[in-house]
Amino acid sequence: MPGTQGIGTIFGEQTISLLRSFVHAHFVRPIRQNTPEKFWFVTSRTLESRFFLKPDPQAVEIVGFFLARALRRFPAIRLAAFVCLSNHWHMVLQDQGGDLYAFLEYFIGNLAREINVLRGRSGTVFP
Repeated sequence: MPGTQGIGTIFGEQTISLLRSFVHAHFVRPIRQNTPEKFWFVTSRTLESRFFLKPDPQAVEIVGFFLARALRRFPAIRLAAFVCLSNHWHMVLQDQGGDLYAFLEYFIGNLAREINVLRGRSGTVFP
């Protein structure tokens, strides 16, 4: 019956195994090491570089609120610099407790949700 063959049947299991190895070797990012006292430069741009973060009073308050809240929730994160422009932001920070990824997930997730509410939209803000 057409359309019922699996990809392994069509191309062969050995070919599929080689393809998986190639993809893993060339496209999967390695696990990063997090060294305390190391400075990190982090940046994130908005979807299609749209001006979701334009500096109107409500957006400025939302960004500041969630940045402060994230820093309070993750005290091992030490912020050295932060700048927010209309379509992206940058921060320089130190992670002294291995919380960098959780901090960013918390900050970016909450920021995106509230920016969507402010702008009357849904969907991705930071790809």
